[in-house]
Amino acid sequence: LRNDMAGTLQNRGNARRQGGDLAGAIKDYDAGIALMEAIRDELGDAWTIQLRNYLANVYQNRGLARADGGDLAEAFEDYDAAVAIRESIRDELGDAWTIPLRNDLAIVYQNRGGDRWQGGDLAGAVNDYDSGIAIREAIRDELGADWPIPFRNDLAGIRQNRGVARADG
Repeated sequence: LRNDMAGTLQNRGNARRQGGDLAGAIKDYDAGIALMEAIRDELGDAWTIQLRNYLANVYQNRGLARADGGDLAEAFEDYDAAVAIRESIRDELGDAWTIPLRNDLAIVYQNRGGDRWQGGDLAGAVNDYDSGIAIREAIRDELGADWPIPFRNDLAGIRQNRGVARADG
């Protein structure tokens, strides 16, 4: 139930962010993160991959809200937390790392890259885009003819972002 409440807070934070209430969104994300971190602390080694990924998602969303508000330093802290969680999931699962979890890591690389680019860190942006592209190309290679259209679009989008960042540099 606590995780459900954290999810509700995240959803309300998303709605507030889309509506332009960044302070309210960040407050909701803060509350959701606090609930999820308490669950993490309570469960210890029993903390599931799904719950970890949910926490990474809230960090990522709070990072987006902070970047929208111009606070790139705090946004990068949130993106870094999301990346660290998702990379630890990758490391733990190894060959069992699922395609949706891979794509989630690529998304946070893409978001962080976009904000690095906006903040003038073109080399960092290209690095993040390269990381996301590598993941999405590996998904493409693994799925072959079964590679879904939305994933193709995701790869095209991150390549386009990298191209624009390179052109700015």
